[in-house]
Amino acid sequence: MLAALGALLCALGFAGLLLAPAGGAYLWMTLLGLGQGAAISLALLFIVQRAPDARHTAQLSGMAQCFGYVLAATGPAVLGTVHDASGGWTVPLTVLLVLLVPQVALGFGAARDRHVAATAACAPPG
Repeated sequence: MLAALGALLCALGFAGLLLAPAGGAYLWMTLLGLGQGAAISLALLFIVQRAPDARHTAQLSGMAQCFGYVLAATGPAVLGTVHDASGGWTVPLTVLLVLLVPQVALGFGAARDRHVAATAACAPPG
C-alpha cells in the first residue's frame, strides 16, 4: 500500500499542477517530493528485501538501478520533446499521470513477500 500511497501523492501533485499551477505551487511540489521520495526509498528497500543473500542483492541492484537511471536520464528529454511538440504542460503532465498506473502495478509486484529466483545465468560456477 505504500507504493500506492507514493503514487497517490504524485498524482495529487501532478493534478494540482494541471488545475492550479500557480495557486498551490508549494503544495504541489511538496506532494511531488513526498511521493517521489517514497517511490525511490521503496524501490531501494525492495531490492534488499527481495534478494536472499548479498550476491543476489548486488545483482538485483545492478539490474534495477541500471534500468532506473537510464529511464531517469531519458525521461526529462522525452518530456521536453513532448512539451515542445504540444506547446504546453498539459500533455506532459498527463503523460506523467498515466505513467503512475504502471508504477503502482510494478510497486505491488515488487512488494510481494518473496525472493527473486536464481536462474542458470546467475548460478555460481561448478
